[in-house]
Amino acid sequence: MSFPDSIHAQLSVFVDHVKEFIATTPTSRLILLALVNLPIISIILNVIYQLLPRDKSKPPLVWHWIPIFGSAAAYGQDPIKFFLDCRDKYGNVFSFILLGRRVTVALGPDGNNFIMGGKHTVMSAEDAYTHLTTPVFGKDVVYDCPNELLMEQKKFVKYGLRNDNFRAYVGMIEDEVLQFMNKDSSFRAYQMNDINEWGSFDVLHAISEITILTASRTLQGKEVRDALDKTYAQVYADLDGGFTPLHWLFPHLPLPSYRKRDAAHKKMSQFYIDIIQKRRESGNQSEVDMIAALMDQKYRNGKILQDHEIAHIMIALLMAGQHTSSATGSWILLHLADKPEVAEALYQEQVKHFRQPDGSWRSMQYEEIRELPVLDCVIRETLRMHPPIHSIMRKARSDVPVPRTLAAPSEDGTPLSGILRGGTTLKVLRNRRISSMMMRMARRLTLGLGW
Repeated sequence: MSFPDSIHAQLSVFVDHVKEFIATTPTSRLILLALVNLPIISIILNVIYQLLPRDKSKPPLVWHWIPIFGSAAAYGQDPIKFFLDCRDKYGNVFSFILLGRRVTVALGPDGNNFIMGGKHTVMSAEDAYTHLTTPVFGKDVVYDCPNELLMEQKKFVKYGLRNDNFRAYVGMIEDEVLQFMNKDSSFRAYQMNDINEWGSFDVLHAISEITILTASRTLQGKEVRDALDKTYAQVYADLDGGFTPLHWLFPHLPLPSYRKRDAAHKKMSQFYIDIIQKRRESGNQSEVDMIAALMDQKYRNGKILQDHEIAHIMIALLMAGQHTSSATGSWILLHLADKPEVAEALYQEQVKHFRQPDGSWRSMQYEEIRELPVLDCVIRETLRMHPPIHSIMRKARSDVPVPRTLAAPSEDGTPLSGILRGGTTLKVLRNRRISSMMMRMARRLTLGLGW
């Protein structure tokens, strides 16, 4: 390819001017100019790259101005809105840049089936989560072990969630809630027992505390519950501080929160191991909690569940469900405050079943939970409106063909098939259309109340 003489001459003059400028300008000033202009140049190059014809075998890439940073701001501000806006523009499958990582999203029931129905050897949960969960939970459990062992560990935990255990937990939960409300300063109006007094409390803070206290009392055991009132409250806080999006993106930064996380994990792990060893030495088999259930478990190959594995599973149980439960509980209270007629219906249901002739209240039994349709509907409707987990991640270990039913439409409206490249992080949106997946243990979805 040759240029006309006039253009060639102009380019030569421009190059000569650039050479002269570089030769006569101090090095420090050149470095300063480069630093000032580098972000602008990188943005321009990023825009040019996105304007070039794209590889039709890849999902469409969400437009973004700043390289590396990508769509982090829009995604971080409101993930579900970001996903739905992108769906309108790009279809059910698209990719976006998140702090240097290419993330591919699959939406709708078909997207859910595409990712969640894939082989675990290809759609890997371990690769997506282990750098976040392993420093908090510990080695050899959850996503730091082969998938077949994880499945066995889930069965071990399920064994500790039998109906007999739940029957024992109901009274424990009631005791913990009453103790909290009788002692916490936010519930002064309740403690005064004066119907003319009004008070207020931080919903998320209170429900978060109640959730961790009830979970520790029931699943974790008496030793753990007693310790949370003392020295281990701060240890838990430090461990929880390592369970953030920053720690998922950058697992090992030299920051105080990372050092506190690692120290807290070591201390919490040893705490559980000490409890297990004391129980083994004393022969105590009377406790009804998850530690007791796990101490008797064996893998299929006959290998006994090791003490450190039990300790790390217990940490996972302590940490993993706390945020989702407290978020759902908080939304329930906020909606009830906004809908007094629903709160009144819920209260009258409690009066009908648990108010005694003398005005006192009797305790709930586990079997009676199914006889409370208003409570059931309130919980289900809250989960429908506010799914506590908005998306689930997997990492593609190899190239995966995108089904034509999911692919983005072409100019003539026909879907284009494509390839999902290995090494890509995938997200499947758990939105309201597929929120019933979150409640697969429920008998059926019956919403008697609508907000």
